[in-house]
Amino acid sequence: APHNDTGGERGFSATNIALNQPVGCEMAMEKYGRTPWKPGDVRRLDVGVNHSVYNSSNENRFHIIIHGRTGNRYQDWKRLIVSSFLKRMREGDIYG
Repeated sequence: APHNDTGGERGFSATNIALNQPVGCEMAMEKYGRTPWKPGDVRRLDVGVNHSVYNSSNENRFHIIIHGRTGNRYQDWKRLIVSSFLKRMREGDIYG
């Protein structure tokens, strides 16, 4: 169901890392329409905007979602999150 994660407050973001993206699973954001995803995509989303995900496949959708205020340091934030995730995978703590 369409919702926002902040009660409508804008500027609170979520960094979303797609671990997989089943065929038939779609995300839509108010004012932006459908947001295409593929495995490995990393995006920062304004979760104060109404959004929804519909999964018509038989496969679960797995995304890592990290909430916070990143300000103008998004690229640093993104590198930190992705490199930390990949390090944990290499060390065998996360199974891909």
